[in-house]
Amino acid sequence: MNSLSSPDLLERVNRALGQVRAEYESDDELYRRFAAPLYFKQLVGISPSFLVGGRGTGKTTTLRSMSFGGQARITESLDPQAWEVVGNYWKVEPNVVSVFRGKGLPEDLWSRVFSHYLNLKLSSLVLDYAAWLSRNSHVVLLKEHELTLFTRSLHLAKSTSIDELSNAIDLALVDVEAKINGNISALSDSSLSLLGKPLDYLFSAIDDLGVSRLRPFMFCLDEYENLSAYQQKLVNTLIKQVGNAPYTFKIGVRNTVAIDRATLINDQPLQEPADFTTVDIVTDLKGESFERFAATVLEQRLALIDPDHMDPSRLLPQLSIEQEADLLGAKVVKADLLSRLSRAPGASPEDLEFAQSLSDLSACIVLKWAESHDEEVLEVLRFAMRHPKKWAVRVGNYGYAALFAIRENRVGDRKYYAGWKSYCQLADGNIRYMIRLVYEALRLHVIEGGQLNTSVSVVHQTRAAARVGETTIRDLQGWSRQGASLTRLALGLGSIFGALAREMALATPEVNQFRVSYTGSFAAATDVDQLLGEAVGQGILLSFNGDKNARHSGATREMDFQLHPVLAPYFVYSARRKRRMTIRADDIMALTQRERAAATVRRILATRGTESSDLPDQLLFWE
Repeated sequence: MNSLSSPDLLERVNRALGQVRAEYESDDELYRRFAAPLYFKQLVGISPSFLVGGRGTGKTTTLRSMSFGGQARITESLDPQAWEVVGNYWKVEPNVVSVFRGKGLPEDLWSRVFSHYLNLKLSSLVLDYAAWLSRNSHVVLLKEHELTLFTRSLHLAKSTSIDELSNAIDLALVDVEAKINGNISALSDSSLSLLGKPLDYLFSAIDDLGVSRLRPFMFCLDEYENLSAYQQKLVNTLIKQVGNAPYTFKIGVRNTVAIDRATLINDQPLQEPADFTTVDIVTDLKGESFERFAATVLEQRLALIDPDHMDPSRLLPQLSIEQEADLLGAKVVKADLLSRLSRAPGASPEDLEFAQSLSDLSACIVLKWAESHDEEVLEVLRFAMRHPKKWAVRVGNYGYAALFAIRENRVGDRKYYAGWKSYCQLADGNIRYMIRLVYEALRLHVIEGGQLNTSVSVVHQTRAAARVGETTIRDLQGWSRQGASLTRLALGLGSIFGALAREMALATPEVNQFRVSYTGSFAAATDVDQLLGEAVGQGILLSFNGDKNARHSGATREMDFQLHPVLAPYFVYSARRKRRMTIRADDIMALTQRERAAATVRRILATRGTESSDLPDQLLFWE
């Protein structure tokens, strides 16, 4: 392809990469860009599944792709036999399901009303597929007796066609909504249906639907967490009964929600793996698995922009530590080292010769180590001379941390975040973050006249990564009811880790995780856990089992936490998983309060030996 003008290329970049929320994409846009994640095969089959992940991990995209419309578009085939799965998608809207409670009515009545609503809603999903088959030249026959059982079970008018059935169900759904929003007392006298039974009649009534226990119809329910406890119990009961009929459930749920396993059947909760399996998106998309998946997704989108594009690893070139040290100004630091040594009493020609032979990075570590540990530069240099193996270990352990100290008190980027693997590390299994990172990098690249057959500079990659971190924090105000608190929490924690990376780079091992201590704190554990749980769900924090260093699906007091790596470039600290510090529960809550955040940051830093009198820039910006 010939080079496009910057405005034209930028428009293509915006179209292909600028829209990263599946909820906002049209079906055609989403399916055209769809790449099956590596865990997709785990969702195929009769066993119900809970697809667990935070915001931006791809739950919605995957579930929508499993609908009949998605499969037809992705495979470019109107023959269901060519599809991997057959199903339909339903996003559980909180404004709809939340009305099925209160109003002076007992929960038992609401349970029966919502059971009827579920029967109607799920039946409509099946009929949508049957209607699609009819429109696309597939013969769909209705068995008269089973059809009568179905309409009687839902108290519908007699119907003889798919269209009549669909219309009757639409009217019944509207009738339920009207009674809830109007004459509530009418609900008590309503004709309701037995949970799940109409579905059995419906699948028996429709011949040639092409589903069976080996190839079940999949109800793809998204945002399970929007259901109240009694509503989840009803859905769980349907899940418990899967196996006798040709349908199953694939359910998307936020990673901070503990799945309520209760059912309507006493002493028979859902059990894993007997009744369902859990697919944790980030756990299944770790390391090389995520790199492969992300590469597939980005290759498809880049091809929409320019068929002659570079592959992602060449488009986003990586820096070695030595290369990055040189770009940050390691030669200037080495020159400073040599100058000091030349004036140091007792420095021999051999000392100067050895210092001259050091790599720029190693020379930086000599100088910065001496400054951080209050040692003489000559003493550190001679340690490196006399103990080359021990020095090599020190360089290996502290080389990355030293990068944060090279450009101290000088203008320019203090750390570069560049390279395909680095971007994958920043995204940490979150495909939405990955797309945003690449989009911002390409946007800056194109604005400066770059094409997709030339590499993005490390400067543009770094500034793009910082911008994604900043906008992620800004967006919290709109995504969460606790947006203001989460914003201040992220800013406070990020400021702490950024200051430690800047001022304690070689004095202590890198720190970017924390555990909450409740000892001597007045903050309510439930309030802290709720705050941290919401932060995990919104993709601001990662949580780990404190003992096994494994991911956990929710926030509890036994967990270790880390700000999501995508925020690291904004605050300028390491995105790698490093050491842990302890933060008091009271301080966690104080970081969320405007009037206490700054003082809390200073106090926490002081306990780590950082006596910085300057408030971190980001925290000042949000004051």
